[in-house]
Amino acid sequence: MSNRRPTWRDIVSPSVLGIISLTIVMRRPRFATIQNVDALELIAAGVMFGLAVRAFAMWMHIKTKEGIGLKRLNVNISEQLHRRFKSLAAANGLEMTDLILEWIQKYVDQNGLIARKKGRHA
Repeated sequence: MSNRRPTWRDIVSPSVLGIISLTIVMRRPRFATIQNVDALELIAAGVMFGLAVRAFAMWMHIKTKEGIGLKRLNVNISEQLHRRFKSLAAANGLEMTDLILEWIQKYVDQNGLIARKKGRHA
């Protein structure tokens, strides 16, 4: 799963697939004597439940962060600049996020608040 924010589909889809797989295996008369195919289906069901739990945990983690007033900022930069920035940050043992937050904080501290224009858009 990527770093994108999980949606309800990321939680519900694997859960449903896991439940279906588990139900199919449990309904078989030979469930008491598990065969190789049954074991694979149970593993698949476990993987689906694992994906659902991971997506739910990520969703809860993001919700918790949002509860303390964090806001995501997306920036488009060239691949070359991104690689150089990431390499420099790693070489200095720093996180890119920390460097960006530090720069934003310095900028805001130096420039102060700008009075908002009246109207719908600032």
